[in-house]
Amino acid sequence: MSEKERADWVRRWAEGDYPAREEPSSLLVAWAKRLPRGRALEIACGNGRNALYLAGLGFTVDAVDIAAPALKLARQAARKRRLAVKFIEADLDEHPLPAEAYDLITTSFFINRNLVPRLKDALKPGGFVIHEHHYLTDVDVGGPTDRGWRMRPNELLHLFLDFRVRSFWEGLEHERGRLIAIERLVAQKPPASWEPPAEGPGDSQG
Repeated sequence: MSEKERADWVRRWAEGDYPAREEPSSLLVAWAKRLPRGRALEIACGNGRNALYLAGLGFTVDAVDIAAPALKLARQAARKRRLAVKFIEADLDEHPLPAEAYDLITTSFFINRNLVPRLKDALKPGGFVIHEHHYLTDVDVGGPTDRGWRMRPNELLHLFLDFRVRSFWEGLEHERGRLIAIERLVAQKPPASWEPPAEGPGDSQG
């Protein structure tokens, strides 16, 4: 991430541009409680709402963000709730991720396509990725105004076709009084011996 981008994230959190949302992602709530407890990683954790939820379920949690003001809020919330989370201030372009270390990796409303291969490597075989993000649409929706900060339709699904896709949804919904366009994915890293299914009729890209 460039210094300008980093400074922008820090400024946004310092100036309170983000709503003080404390509830975890509904996608994460629906799935995490069904998964075996283990080691989890949240990418771009912000104020820690998802990381704290996972810690409350019994996961051992690492949570990374580049914005110190966001992590300050996260640590305050962790102390208040007496939950243990390892919050890490780091640029994900530079922060090393251990190989096959995590049972669950989650991120909400953050996109870094170059990071995806490293996230896959950081998951244990059988581990899960839970990911949600805004996608491009011609409908007037809330969220990022920069088109580069949105997924293309079905892009999140295609990024994880080498995984076992357990759930994928894409569509419009109302959240906090505004219409948003969201992709939601739950996928599982297969064993090393597993191969993704062959393309079906009509699936070939040519």
